[in-house]
Amino acid sequence: MRLRLLLLCFISLAAVLLFLERPSDVQASSAVSTIINKKGFITKETVVRRGAHVTYAQSGLLKAGEEVIAIVDFTNASGERWLKVQNTRISGWIPAAAFSRQTSVSPYTVKTTVSAAIRTSASSAYKILKTVPKDTILTVKQKFYNVSNEKWLYVQHGTTAGWMREDDTALAQAALKKAYLTFDDGPSSASGAALLNVLKQHGVAATFFMLEPQMRARPDLVKRMVSEGHTVGCHGVTHDKSKFYRDSHSALNEMTICQKTLQSISGVKSRLIRVPYGSKPMLTDSQKTALQKAGFLIWDWNVDSLDWKYTSGQYVSYTLNQIPAIERQKASPVVVLHDKNTTVQYLHQLISGLKTKGYGFSGLTETMTPMLFR
Repeated sequence: MRLRLLLLCFISLAAVLLFLERPSDVQASSAVSTIINKKGFITKETVVRRGAHVTYAQSGLLKAGEEVIAIVDFTNASGERWLKVQNTRISGWIPAAAFSRQTSVSPYTVKTTVSAAIRTSASSAYKILKTVPKDTILTVKQKFYNVSNEKWLYVQHGTTAGWMREDDTALAQAALKKAYLTFDDGPSSASGAALLNVLKQHGVAATFFMLEPQMRARPDLVKRMVSEGHTVGCHGVTHDKSKFYRDSHSALNEMTICQKTLQSISGVKSRLIRVPYGSKPMLTDSQKTALQKAGFLIWDWNVDSLDWKYTSGQYVSYTLNQIPAIERQKASPVVVLHDKNTTVQYLHQLISGLKTKGYGFSGLTETMTPMLFR
């Protein structure tokens, strides 16, 4: 009799504990959670369970890096925080520590508000890669919310890339002067990938005016330009003065072909163009009118790097020496460069020199007023 009574007590206690572990008991915590219905990823291989406790049966396994949506945020009777997550493959409960929110963003700039550390991962417990002083300009590529809901930014400073607390930064876009690096004649097999690598390393967005045969030959580079946040536009087909400027519609015909190829490769129907050698003196009024009526936006430049002439790096100082005159005109530098090896070799120096002068970088957009030679 006594044994039966003890057994009944044990069963009743177990039932109470199981009841307390059920998600329905603490739904109020979900109402204030900041991650409900938010996408995130799994930080390490994690067992998915049928309830919010390790005693529940396994319903599957989530791999590190797998994307899920958090649909319930629950603290069980043991004080452990669990999330109910789902994706197209599986649904169930995981420890909250295995879930992280991370979102890619269009590159933007921030300025540190204090002396701040760049770390190997998004927590103050991780190793410091570099400490930068107050008012340092950084480029942001991703945002991250760790399990404690602290906000972190994946930042680039020179050759260092890592994580910094968002609380230690402020938006810097409004304070930055803008420079526009534009590259003609590519994408090149010899320098195209290296050029993109340098821009990525420095967190710089640029504009590429490309030739149609070059795009057809290297579609992978065109797609990479778009995926890494650069602006893409057209430079024609032949780059031959006698053909491009032959008659009133030759320029339009080349740009139309170029635009269609760019769209078929990248999905971008860009209206931005740069005519070979600039709009003066060869582009006639009738050719310009035909291009503009077709919706094309013609861009020239106000800083000529002469990188085709200065192949040993002199183009860097030549370019930087033009900046004060542009500033006196209260204009933004639009620098013409070329997709070539000698340009890429010294591009680090040009970017660093412009940053030292207080410039950030952007690609040209279709909402901007095009710069034309006068």
